Amino acid sequence: MLGKIIAVTHLLIGIFISFYPFIVSKNIVYDYCYFGLLILEQLSWIICNHECPISYLYKYIHYDNYKMGYTTTLDDFEELTWDKTNNNTRTINISKFVDNIFTLFYIISVIIVGLRTKLANLFLIIFVLIILRFFYLFLNNAVGYDTNKALSKILGKGYYYHLEIIYDDYKIVKIHNEINMIISMIYILFLVYITYKNNKRLYK
Repeated sequence: MLGKIIAVTHLLIGIFISFYPFIVSKNIVYDYCYFGLLILEQLSWIICNHECPISYLYKYIHYDNYKMGYTTTLDDFEELTWDKTNNNTRTINISKFVDNIFTLFYIISVIIVGLRTKLANLFLIIFVLIILRFFYLFLNNAVGYDTNKALSKILGKGYYYHLEIIYDDYKIVKIHNEINMIISMIYILFLVYITYKNNKRLYK
């Protein structure tokens, strides 16, 4: 029961984040808070060793001696899988389907909010909240992402092979912590920037 509560809560948060501009009308304060929430979400993944804190809570409760970041899978979404056979075998796993829908609408939502309230230059918003987000996910196999599988499909095995060579030759694995620290700083600076830039508009 507790697992289902965690899963439903996680799903509702995901729906809100991905469909925010379709749920909440244009309002500079709300849109600013939305961007703040996205930044907080990203920082929470980094703090939780590339794992979603809600998924970590689920695993902590359900798995003995579980350590944060041991896996980055979204196991709580398995609670929302339903049976279609009489032998109680789970045949539909909605987590990947839901993730793809959420990803698409997340990108659309960030662009809509960026256009409608102009908290910052749209290209800066896209870089920080979309490009940097997915760079982080792929770099760290974070929050359920399988970099090998995802990028092989997106880029093709040939191009992905060249990326692996660059990754190995430049020993990028050895500077993951430094890269993630830079990503964290960019997010914090972005929040400071939009706060300063829109200070008068936010407190009207």
